[in-house]
Amino acid sequence: MGTIFATCIKSIMRKPDKEITKSSPRRPYHLNHVRGSTQIRHASKRLGAALGTLFATYMICSSSPFAVGPRPRASTIVSFGDIGLDLSSPRRAGTDLLYGFLVGSIGVTLIFAIELRQGWIKIISHCSTAAPGEVFAVNFLWDILFHVSVSTNEEVFLRSWMFVLGCRGIASSMIGEGYNAMTAVNVSIAASTLWCSDALTLLLSFVSLIRYHYMTGASSRQSQINLFVGEVFGYFNVIASGSIWLGIGWHFGWNIFMGPILGRSMSGIPMSCAVFDVIPKPGKSFECLHGGEFGPEQGVLAPWAYGFCMVLILLWYGTGGMTEWRNQIIEFVLR
Repeated sequence: MGTIFATCIKSIMRKPDKEITKSSPRRPYHLNHVRGSTQIRHASKRLGAALGTLFATYMICSSSPFAVGPRPRASTIVSFGDIGLDLSSPRRAGTDLLYGFLVGSIGVTLIFAIELRQGWIKIISHCSTAAPGEVFAVNFLWDILFHVSVSTNEEVFLRSWMFVLGCRGIASSMIGEGYNAMTAVNVSIAASTLWCSDALTLLLSFVSLIRYHYMTGASSRQSQINLFVGEVFGYFNVIASGSIWLGIGWHFGWNIFMGPILGRSMSGIPMSCAVFDVIPKPGKSFECLHGGEFGPEQGVLAPWAYGFCMVLILLWYGTGGMTEWRNQIIEFVLR
């Protein structure tokens, strides 16, 4: 433990990443390659954001009244279950996490296998770090912490608060105007998922996510379309399983396999090491296939991978979960 701590401190004291970003012609994904010291800072920030989101969620769910429905009551409290964070059955939550992780990792591995088979990418080394002399195990540990934090923060904020309560808010308004409960719920889900109607919070969540990835560089219209499809799939995870545990597992499996394991660029998200270090085939004609610096989420295979993951989830959960989730919205709004 002391050795790992000393290695982390030594890594933090290293100089900035200029050499990595400017003097590595064999690394066309330099946009995403950072020193271990930089990744420690990134992971720490992400961890702080995730802990802050979880703490705020706990405070809201444990102490704040939430008025909702045609006849709101001051005593109504938003519970963890109401926003998809149900912990009444730890075994169910763990199963959703595990299955989500498997589905996400399978989707990315499928993209990687096709790209490798088609000659779009080439493996050049194994278990390498972005900066020479760093310890792979330490860097990989920080990359894991980074992606656990990213997955938790984004799923709790975007799926729990913005999507779930967005659906319930729209359904509540429609029921209050006299619409049939099931019709109101179906419309609210469609409107929230597609960022249409007056679901402004979800529209902003989509815009902010695209803006974040766009600012990382190498983004294009194709990448934004693919990210939109990925976001729709993320909300589908909630509808199919009735919770966000599946989405957290899927988000983590997708990111950790795409970057630190399979060495592919992750829409501008940095990494400090990779189990498989790869380079893409150069040329504009191939960049539109494998995604160039932006990675697979700008390539032609990403939408198909999302669809494949959706099929796997439907095979596991069936359609009964969707009906149950709609009924939960009605019960929440009318209680």
